[in-house]
Amino acid sequence: MVFDFGVNAGPGRSIKMLQGCVGVAADGAFGPKTLAAVVQANPARLIEVLAKARMTYYRSLSTFDTFGLGWTRRTDSTKAKALEMAGAGGLGLCLAPWAGDARSSCG
Repeated sequence: MVFDFGVNAGPGRSIKMLQGCVGVAADGAFGPKTLAAVVQANPARLIEVLAKARMTYYRSLSTFDTFGLGWTRRTDSTKAKALEMAGAGGLGLCLAPWAGDARSSCG
C-alpha cells in the first residue's frame, strides 16, 4: 500500500500518510518509531485505513474527475492484494535487519 501510493503521489506523502494512520508524528521519515507503530497495528485495519486515506487524498485533487476512476480501481486492487497478503499469515511487509528487528523477513 505504502510503496504503491509512493509511486503515484511521492514517497514523502506516502510515508506521512502511513504515519498519520498509525498515530506517530508525520515527518516523512520512516524510522524506528514509525516501524514500531506499524508492527503494533492490526494489519487488516491498517490496510483499510490506508486505502480510505488514499482515496480522501485523491478526491481532494482538482483532477479527480479526470483520473479518479483509475485511481479508485488501483486503490481497490492494491487494497485487495494487501488484505490477501495479510490474511496469508504475514504482515505483508519486510522487516529489515537495518531496522533492528531480529524477525527480518527480507528475502
